[in-house]
Amino acid sequence: KITPKTKCVIPVHMLGSPARIEEILAIAARRGIKVIEDTAQALGAELNGKKVGTLGDMGTLSFDFYKTITTGEGGMVITNDRHLYTRSSEYADHGHDHNPAVGRAMEGRNFLGYNYRMHELTAAVGLGQLEKIELILKRQKENQAPIREALAALPGVRMRAVPNSGKDSFTHVCALFPDADKALSFHKGIGDEGFSAIYFRNNYWHYVPNWEHLIAKKTAWPGPYPFSGLPYGGTMDYQAGMLPQSDEILGRTLVFPVALNTPREKLDSLATAIRTVGRDVFK
Repeated sequence: KITPKTKCVIPVHMLGSPARIEEILAIAARRGIKVIEDTAQALGAELNGKKVGTLGDMGTLSFDFYKTITTGEGGMVITNDRHLYTRSSEYADHGHDHNPAVGRAMEGRNFLGYNYRMHELTAAVGLGQLEKIELILKRQKENQAPIREALAALPGVRMRAVPNSGKDSFTHVCALFPDADKALSFHKGIGDEGFSAIYFRNNYWHYVPNWEHLIAKKTAWPGPYPFSGLPYGGTMDYQAGMLPQSDEILGRTLVFPVALNTPREKLDSLATAIRTVGRDVFK
């Protein structure tokens, strides 16, 4: 899909784990393409001792209630490129060029921007949360351990791979079952025990074949934009079944979210339920 018009690629560090970012960075470097890391779900994860979000040209972070830390809502862009920093700062504030010499409202505008400014109170909450990030990650790792150990002991179940020299942010435990039937049976069994897990094929938030608005190509604009005249020719068709390898993998994947303040007794009860249900599914 890379063409002469391609400006950047946006890999996603999903469910707390680093993406295969080193391979992506190598390809992008050969093509002269920027890399923007979507680090919304992986704040604190690492690769070769460096935090994800700091490996590409820019990193983006999200701070809603489901993320590693929260400011209620909002996010952050990080970069060590002064030009990209200035562009993003202006873009988030109506395009104002932030010239202190002329004062607010008298600034120039280099391009059309949006009103995506985070206010100071939200930012203060975020800075306070960032100061506690290592403590949060430590507790998440402790919370994850009994769930991961119970799942890894099931026959034929393997844990989601983290790239070599990588470390996830311990917010989710992802288990790959031998086949979809066993994953579905386990999903039902764990629900009957009073616990919840995400069967990823049924994920209506992140799984493209479940995005009815994308498949139907519905936008606020009644015309064909942005689904026609693609740079590699023709139009893009979105439909269920367009990603067969993803379908197969996600069809046997269960995800257990890990909450920061879950009592140890509940974690132990979940681990016991995993072992109990596993005996029934794999008997």
